Amino acid sequence: MALGLASCAPPALQEVAVAGAAERADGGVLIVITDPKGGRTVATAGLDASGLPLDPDATWRIGSITKTFTAIVVLQLVDEGRIDLDDDIGQYLDNPLVPTGATVRHLLQHTSGVPDYTPRYNEVARSCPENAIDPFALVAGERPAFAPGAEWQYSNTNYLVLGQLIEALTGLPPASAIRERVIGPLGLGATYLEGSEDGPPPVPAVADFYDSGPGPITCGTPVWANATDGGMISNAQDLDTFFRAVFGGQLVSASSLAAMLETNEFGYGLGMSRLLEPPVEGVEIYGNGGGVVGYKSIVLYESTTGTTIVVMSPTGHEIGRLQTRVIEWAFGS
Repeated sequence: MALGLASCAPPALQEVAVAGAAERADGGVLIVITDPKGGRTVATAGLDASGLPLDPDATWRIGSITKTFTAIVVLQLVDEGRIDLDDDIGQYLDNPLVPTGATVRHLLQHTSGVPDYTPRYNEVARSCPENAIDPFALVAGERPAFAPGAEWQYSNTNYLVLGQLIEALTGLPPASAIRERVIGPLGLGATYLEGSEDGPPPVPAVADFYDSGPGPITCGTPVWANATDGGMISNAQDLDTFFRAVFGGQLVSASSLAAMLETNEFGYGLGMSRLLEPPVEGVEIYGNGGGVVGYKSIVLYESTTGTTIVVMSPTGHEIGRLQTRVIEWAFGS
């Protein structure tokens, strides 16, 4: 195992970073690997949008990694007996987008049938709106994509509804609940929900769109409040601390953690994914990834060794191949 050999990048990992940056000529790459004792191996290559080298401790928009924070708060409420994973959401919320029979578990695992606002959001974002978009308004009146539990389909709207659920149960805005229950206790000084809180600004990003989109955009998109699906900003150190706390049982009960890690055939659990076909034999890797305009990020946790991997890029280009190379470096013989 190559992990933990130095506090700065050995040449091989630096070569991985350079190759990753070369694949996205308009943006750089940051790789941070942390061993169980806290030793960090760091590699950076390329520049941010302002032309500066990437800072390993800088803050980033982490996109859907936000969902893991949201899921943890929901599971804490389960542990407190204030809600059950199989409770009908209609017992707590009157949201017309949520079909009858959709449960807390359905929302957490994307099997609710709640329509995803993201495709319409992508279209609107390309028009460079001056004001924040209301994601619920984008799908208002849409019918469910399928009956609850019948299929699996990733929908960012699920986690916006879970933000509403957190507020209904705690009496706090979701950003405040996440801060009170997770960010504050863990001392995550660089982590906050953008649009709802203030904090260190993110690394300037190349204004390209998701890798699946038809070309770049040249403007930013205002962030709305309570974006519990993908609005969080954080850095590599905070994400390492958070994921270690999750897997170390500091935040939820053993039964809730087990439910979180019970993944379906698509590798998705409750706000957490499992890598179905790791490129190295004998490893068990969980984590989450995020993509928002101009940013891509992945956090991985290898459960046998307690190793965390953070890969970030200030560009919307896919980083799947880079992820594979980093895993091979960390765990290959």
